[in-house]
Amino acid sequence: MVDECIENLADRYLAQKNYLKGFQLIEDLSTGWKNYSPYLLVTDIQQQEEKEIDEGLSEKLDELAEQGDAFLDHGNEEGALKAWQEALNLIPYPKDAHLETVWFEASMGEIYFSQHKFHQANILYKNAFSNQTDNGLDTYNFMRVGECSYELGNRKLAKSILLRAYEAGGEEVFRTEKVNLKYLDFLLEEMKKDEEARKHPFKDFDFKGFWDDSEYALKQYVDQPPTDELITEIEEELGYKLPSSYIYLMKHHNGGIPMNTCFPTETPTYWAEDHVMISGIFGIGREKTYALCGELGSQFMIDEWEYPPIGVAICNTPTGGHDMIFLDYRECGPDGEPQVVHVAQESDYEITYLAENFEEFIRGLVHENEFEDDVLYA
Repeated sequence: MVDECIENLADRYLAQKNYLKGFQLIEDLSTGWKNYSPYLLVTDIQQQEEKEIDEGLSEKLDELAEQGDAFLDHGNEEGALKAWQEALNLIPYPKDAHLETVWFEASMGEIYFSQHKFHQANILYKNAFSNQTDNGLDTYNFMRVGECSYELGNRKLAKSILLRAYEAGGEEVFRTEKVNLKYLDFLLEEMKKDEEARKHPFKDFDFKGFWDDSEYALKQYVDQPPTDELITEIEEELGYKLPSSYIYLMKHHNGGIPMNTCFPTETPTYWAEDHVMISGIFGIGREKTYALCGELGSQFMIDEWEYPPIGVAICNTPTGGHDMIFLDYRECGPDGEPQVVHVAQESDYEITYLAENFEEFIRGLVHENEFEDDVLYA
């Protein structure tokens, strides 16, 4: 109960960008940063009418910025943090509307990053990145978020973020400092693996017993292998380039119901506490009911069920449309390699990350017997 109160207070301080107080409270928790997941509150203060930074305040912020730099030059990192926090406290609400906020957040993030305090640095870089889109710091801060994710053990997320930073700024953004080369090497190795996987999808994967070719599956899902011409037509109709691993699978078995229909999740979803469940995989075509462009296919779910236009609905579920599995092209663009996500219509279209790509999703499917009877949907 005490920890919960401290967490709520820490959330409030972080939402108000009082980072030093918020971070200290989190360190006072019995479990420290181990189980803390920031929930940044949108306070009434933040919703006030935007106020400009007048000349007097601008001069004071410049003074505090220089003061922090001077502390840093003399090795006094705590002094720099206090000076820059004081500056953040002076910036009027909504603080996110001011570019000065970004500079102070990113500068504080650099100190915590150098101290290997990656939880703190991650929060600061995320906020700095989200508040800035049109200048040079943008790609750099985003790269730093990826590097923090790497150090915090989330290599999948790190890879995804670092790849986007790489695509935006090339190797140059990583070569600004020697410390970044470790993360560049990690990313280049992952990119090499991905390229090999694209050339040889489902390498060493045994599809024997993968499909449940029941009468229902054959009637509603399974179609003839798609021709290259049909694939091009479907891609143009949907507006997205389909993943090579998905095309490979569909050329061998165009749609159907797999024997393993569950995918484990780290967080609860609309379906269950620890997994999602699919009914079948849409094939490439128009003829079958559950094909990408079929009667109850991807575009139908977006048009009629008002699913967000983030990509392509690839699997339906036992809820009859109340949740779906999508190929998510938001990060990669319509010609890139989409992630796989779960979207819950009944939970205000909440999106839950599942897998980095389609092949990873297929490889991760397990039998429903792996899970206890903890289904939340009713």
